[in-house]
Amino acid sequence: MKTSKELKNSPQELKNSLGFITGHDPSLSKMFNDWGFDTTNNIKFLDDADFILFSDDKASVTPFLYGHKRSSKCGPCNFRLDMRENKIFRSCVDDLPKFGIGRGALFLNVMNGGTLYQSINNHDSKPHIVRLFYDEKLEQVKGYKNIFGPSNHTQGMIPSKVTQALILGKASVSSERWVENNKIEGGNHAGSYLDNEIIYYYDTNSLCFQPQVNTLTSESHPCRLYFKGLFKNIMQATYKTNLTVN
Repeated sequence: MKTSKELKNSPQELKNSLGFITGHDPSLSKMFNDWGFDTTNNIKFLDDADFILFSDDKASVTPFLYGHKRSSKCGPCNFRLDMRENKIFRSCVDDLPKFGIGRGALFLNVMNGGTLYQSINNHDSKPHIVRLFYDEKLEQVKGYKNIFGPSNHTQGMIPSKVTQALILGKASVSSERWVENNKIEGGNHAGSYLDNEIIYYYDTNSLCFQPQVNTLTSESHPCRLYFKGLFKNIMQATYKTNLTVN
């Protein structure tokens, strides 16, 4: 398996880096284009990509991908999309930076050995508070740091137990979660952070970012700034050079 030493890593190449988006996602493309990066979803350019974006989608992730039976609580799935993205993930070198937003976060979590709550509640309307445990440099936060994240999803991430997973942020909103057809009562009292919103996997250089930052219109929004900081630092750590983000 290739490592970062075999990836393109000169300052000139990183400055002109290309992001491959796994699906048609105009808002995600626009966000990265505004930051100064070219993007494409044309599969023939996959080998030229410097980072991969697993895009948002309304479809649920197919349960058999994480070894579960589909329950009546699971929303509609897009099997063709799942198979396409599964092939893309497995064709990427381990150290190639991978970023999943919204549904893309759920999918990346599954590809890293995690599972999902097939249904959760209270995440499909208003933005909610996300408590951050690690900052943009993946350094542990001292004390409390909260941001508001846009919320519009009906599944939740359960981190892998076999792959090193760093929980960067959690939310406290769900009162019920479903694993297959089993209902798991949640907690929604103060200080109870149970819903995994942001996870980073070291082994595959994968950032699972549940809040849909691409739907935010302000570049100064704390959630957008946090994602941008994570993106910049992960790219710089991978390619061992500075990266300019507009």
